[in-house]
Amino acid sequence: MGMIETQIEFKDLHRRNIVQFDRNAEWKPYLVVNMDRAYFYLNGNKIIVVSRDFRMCRDMAQVSRERNCWSREHRKKEYADQRKIYRVVPERIGEIDRDLYLNSTEVTETEFIKEYKKRRIWS
Repeated sequence: MGMIETQIEFKDLHRRNIVQFDRNAEWKPYLVVNMDRAYFYLNGNKIIVVSRDFRMCRDMAQVSRERNCWSREHRKKEYADQRKIYRVVPERIGEIDRDLYLNSTEVTETEFIKEYKKRRIWS
C-alpha cells in the first residue's frame, strides 16, 4: 500500500486519528488517517502529515471500525517502538522543493511546536 500526504491544522496535531470529509468528490468519502505512526513535516507554516495507515470510506460506521482496529493493533508489543516522527523543513527551502524527507531535519515534539509558533508569528 502507498502513503498519503495531507495538510492538517495545529489543533489536530495531538489526535490519534483524523477524519477529513472531501466535499469535492462525487461520492463524498471520508479520509481516515492514523496519526500514531506518521511523519509530521513543518513546511513553511503548514503542517503536513505523511502516513501509511489511511482509509477512504463512505460511512461513519466504517470510520469507527478502522479507529478501533488501529487502536488494538498499536497496543501489541511489536508496534511499541513505532512513534510519531517530527521533521522541520528549513524556511529557505520552503515549498519550492517537494522532497520533504531529504530536505528536513528530525526534531523533538517540543522543538516542532516551538518552531511552528515562531513561524506563525512571522507570517
